[in-house]
Amino acid sequence: MPWRPITVLGGKAVRSNARTRTAASAKSTSASPRGRKGRARLPISPRETEVLRHIADGVSTEDVAKKLALSEKTVRTHVQNLLRKLKMHSRVEAVVWAYRNGVARA
Repeated sequence: MPWRPITVLGGKAVRSNARTRTAASAKSTSASPRGRKGRARLPISPRETEVLRHIADGVSTEDVAKKLALSEKTVRTHVQNLLRKLKMHSRVEAVVWAYRNGVARA
């Protein structure tokens, strides 16, 4: 049976055949890509999602901090963490991602 590379968690490619894929799929039932109530899991925390929604609405860091009862530094930290997790370099990229993935709505 020919070996074909497949991508696994962590972005590492491994060699696999049908027998390995069957065994891997049997073990991966708990690692569902869906969260509670059948919703897709986001790669960012609920608080980072909340901050991103405000940013997508055009709210300044200062105003996000006031709305969420946080310090501006905490808001900036949430922004940096979500940018890192999404592998992005700017708030604009994150806002585009938010609209494309249903986090923010027009």
